[in-house]
Amino acid sequence: ELLITYTHPEVYTEQSIEICYGNNLIIGNNPVTQSGIYIDSLTNSFGCDSLIQYDVTVKPEILINANNNGTTLTAFSSSLNTYQWIDCQSGDTISGATNLDFTRSYSGDFAVIVTRDGCTDTSDCVNWISTIGLSELDDLSLSIYPNPNVGDFTVEFQSHISNVTLRIVNSLGQVVSETEH
Repeated sequence: ELLITYTHPEVYTEQSIEICYGNNLIIGNNPVTQSGIYIDSLTNSFGCDSLIQYDVTVKPEILINANNNGTTLTAFSSSLNTYQWIDCQSGDTISGATNLDFTRSYSGDFAVIVTRDGCTDTSDCVNWISTIGLSELDDLSLSIYPNPNVGDFTVEFQSHISNVTLRIVNSLGQVVSETEH
């Protein structure tokens, strides 16, 4: 009687994987959040062990901060590839706003999406309030009186206007009154 035994060899595979900081990868049942060499053992279709070696590289964290510098919003970060400013209220990207600095002509909350080496992060929203002085209101035929005042005043439009929101903001940026016309 002749007995023949055939043994399938162990399979060994190496893979290199890059992930962005803050993401994780599951190898076996273990989450991986740091760069390193990780080994997983699987059983192949022949019932033999298959070893997979993962060389994991975690790309550096994107450190970003957006600040309000008067009329310009600025993203503070280094070695970045691309910028895209967004309107936080609508979530829409702002056409053409793809630089480190961003100048806006209307009030709102804005953030910057930064992409570096295939990884993306978004700053916190920054509130920016557009202020208009009385000299800039001449075209609207608007009167505010008495000026100066101690908090009680009248806002009067000289002509009919529509689709205008009159928002009064204090020096802290808090809305103290808002009416639609």
